Amino acid sequence: MKLSISISSCLAVSLVASLAIVGVAVDRLESEQIKQRLIAEGVTAAAAGAAAYEQILALGVTSKQLSAEELLRPNYIPIKWPGDIKVTPPRYRVGWDTWTDASGIAQIQDAIKTAGAFSYASGMNLDGYVPTPHAAYNEPPVGDLPCTDMATAASAAMGIPEKCGHDALHSRQKQKYLGQEQLQAARSETAGWLPYTRNTGQEAIDVFSPISVGGQHWGSFRVGVLLDEVDAHHRALTIGLLFLLGACSLALVAVLYVVTDWKLAPLTLLARQAADLSQTSDPDVLRTPITATSKNEVGDMARSINLLRKSLQSAMSRIGEGEDYNDMSVVYDRVPKATK
Repeated sequence: MKLSISISSCLAVSLVASLAIVGVAVDRLESEQIKQRLIAEGVTAAAAGAAAYEQILALGVTSKQLSAEELLRPNYIPIKWPGDIKVTPPRYRVGWDTWTDASGIAQIQDAIKTAGAFSYASGMNLDGYVPTPHAAYNEPPVGDLPCTDMATAASAAMGIPEKCGHDALHSRQKQKYLGQEQLQAARSETAGWLPYTRNTGQEAIDVFSPISVGGQHWGSFRVGVLLDEVDAHHRALTIGLLFLLGACSLALVAVLYVVTDWKLAPLTLLARQAADLSQTSDPDVLRTPITATSKNEVGDMARSINLLRKSLQSAMSRIGEGEDYNDMSVVYDRVPKATK
């Protein structure tokens, strides 16, 4: 293998490894920045949703359509569904859910959800109650099992977990969300965010902003940032970095080979001249000076080989004057005798 290939390969491996380490660091940094950007978008959306929700509730109170007392301390009436189907979790009516249904809250929530590509965007009171869901979640329930119960039932029957049923995916109206993270978000008096696992199994970041009625805390507007979105951005970024790293590595190997081969050209020339000195039968080769144009190790080697050439030329003239030597090996055989 050529020395230039060996050296350029070693350098390329070291540099590519360094680039890979830098690429991993950049990938992680960019992923975190994407996550923080999506969270910031969620914070803005949650604040806007909370402000709109507050205005709609305040309008109901000032117009005497709603009671502030009922808003803050609602009476939950279980809903009876046609056919006496059992819906899990149970759904409730309150004294003001028809107002929220008809006041444009659903449209506001849908607009926020769609604008930010969020998984959900809805108002929730302190009890975890969502009076008005998204349009996509407002279909009539059919009474199937929730996600976790479906998986348990399927596992017990066949060992194969099922996906979420119709109600979990399409019918979420007027139910209470009683999970610890959900209630923590609903009852927080300051804006913030926390990790949250939805009942569909999706990992999300729950971003929330408080809602007040008449100066009293009513609940929060919650926006869901799916980590799937972060992962999708991360995968796209990783693939882009891999392609970039691969292209840079190929270009780097090519450049290193060309540069190394160029830098080692004088050494290659010296090796050829040394071989000529050891094998030639032409006296003119010994008379041709080997010039050193550089002041580095290659130049030192050139000067040393040139001294060797002069020594061989001198020895040849001393021990073989007047004779015609057609083989340099004869000269080399006589060099020790002539220098004793």
